[in-house]
Amino acid sequence: MKHRTRKMVQRWLALVLCLCMIVPSSVTFASGAGKSAEDTSTYTGGICEHHPEHTEACGYMKATKGSPCQHEHTADCYEWITKCVHKHTDACYTENGAADNTVSPSNPPERNLSCDHECSIESGCITKKNICQHQHDDTCGYAEAVKGHPCTFSCEICSVAANQLSETIEIQEFSALPDKVQMQSVPVGTERKELNLPSTLDFTDSTRKAGTVSGITWQSEPEFDGTLAGEYIFTPVIPGGGGILL
Repeated sequence: MKHRTRKMVQRWLALVLCLCMIVPSSVTFASGAGKSAEDTSTYTGGICEHHPEHTEACGYMKATKGSPCQHEHTADCYEWITKCVHKHTDACYTENGAADNTVSPSNPPERNLSCDHECSIESGCITKKNICQHQHDDTCGYAEAVKGHPCTFSCEICSVAANQLSETIEIQEFSALPDKVQMQSVPVGTERKELNLPSTLDFTDSTRKAGTVSGITWQSEPEFDGTLAGEYIFTPVIPGGGGILL
């Protein structure tokens, strides 16, 4: 035995019109890409389908990390510099009596320098200066870091499409489905996935421009049961974020 599964165009069209009266009559979809707004990133320049690879004209330069030089200094890379930094203190002098053996503020004792300071590395008077003449080459592994530069290419086509991602489209009417889709007779035992339920619907907007809604699902009244013979009326469900292709 066969039962009939029917999608009545006039019925589902009437339902869509009723929904437009209950909720705002215009629906916002992602136009031009066939994707929902959540799935479409806003184009801000750079790589796109019209500029698939960076060129010299776009100015792109990839940033790279540098590598330090692996050259190891030897004794020939240094020279020793001696520059005394010692400052004499009272401990560096010895005192003799005054010439007439009378010490007074106006007749101070004689001071003789007897400093035993010796310049050394420890005292800081002898330092090592780097005079290495090494120049970076392939053997030392040195590589200078590159800061990088962003791509300056801006695609006019993709920029226009990005600006249209949140375009508000008012659906005026849907196109009629083919007769073989509107009226279907299938045998008992047919599963729902075997029914011919289109996932897209063609429409005309308020400016008489044609388009297509994707992501359509269907609900039936009564609920479809392939094991029960009877008549089922299917109506489309338009996704809130479904894609529209104009």
